[in-house]
Amino acid sequence: MDLTEFFNPKFALNLSGKDISITSSYDLFHGSGTADIDLTGRDTLYISGEFIPKPYNFTITNLGYESTYEVPKLYTNRIISYNIHVPIKDGIKVETENINLLFDGDISITKIGDEKFNFSGKANIIDGKFYDNQGNVFRNTYGTIILTPIDNTPYIDLHAETTIEDTMIIDVSFIGFTDNPTLIFYSEEYTQQEILDILTFGDPDGFSDYKQAGNFLSNYLENIIEKNITRYSALDEFRLSPSKNSEGIENIELKLILGKQMSNKIYLNTEFDLYNIKSWQYEATYRINHNTSIVGGLDENYLWHLKCRIKFYYK
Repeated sequence: MDLTEFFNPKFALNLSGKDISITSSYDLFHGSGTADIDLTGRDTLYISGEFIPKPYNFTITNLGYESTYEVPKLYTNRIISYNIHVPIKDGIKVETENINLLFDGDISITKIGDEKFNFSGKANIIDGKFYDNQGNVFRNTYGTIILTPIDNTPYIDLHAETTIEDTMIIDVSFIGFTDNPTLIFYSEEYTQQEILDILTFGDPDGFSDYKQAGNFLSNYLENIIEKNITRYSALDEFRLSPSKNSEGIENIELKLILGKQMSNKIYLNTEFDLYNIKSWQYEATYRINHNTSIVGGLDENYLWHLKCRIKFYYK
């Protein structure tokens, strides 16, 4: 650092380190990673370099944060220019009120002076789930988010699935810019409008009786409980699964499913009957790509199984 002009030094610094712990004061993110940052310049201070988040140990906890107060301006002739490259070589998490996703990608963060931070690059959603305001759960999420610095409005190509009537799986796609995406549902039995009504009211015609409204409220509360447990614990999945008889009536038996994402390709889960703790099932999933996985495990009869799971999406 050149101090010839003591109150206006010229910087030529390098800051680097491994396993650096980093946390936002406003609970926007937390985790660790490797940094290599250069600070150079005088009247214009350039902060540039690279930050590599540690896989599965860096979490974004808030998206679209807006400060509730006005940050005072610093009266100085110095302009600060940021250019930080963030290569996400393996999965990091997004855990917010309604989102639990794992993604990787390559992102750049830039800013000059008093302007807002700009983001550019590509994020690949590996897996995860998210919730809507009605408590519906959208699982097996994957897709791509394109970040552009022009207006900070990302373009998304996002696909997921949700379940209605406890057995019917609906494919869901969000395509377009985030301020006005196109929402597409696919089902062989219902139209898109009927699916929207089911997800909103529990039935294409709205609530038809008190029992249906009770089931809707019950499912909503179950999903809220599951969402909060997965958000505030080390688990990536916590799900209560009531069993049904041949007439579709729920029995009192409950199965608990616990899951943990070990890497961007390996997912482990355990299932056991709450009324028969000794009845355990173990399963491991190795994801070859978004549509193909190898699944192996031990069933309730202590028999090993191995199968290939292939998803078909209709567009």
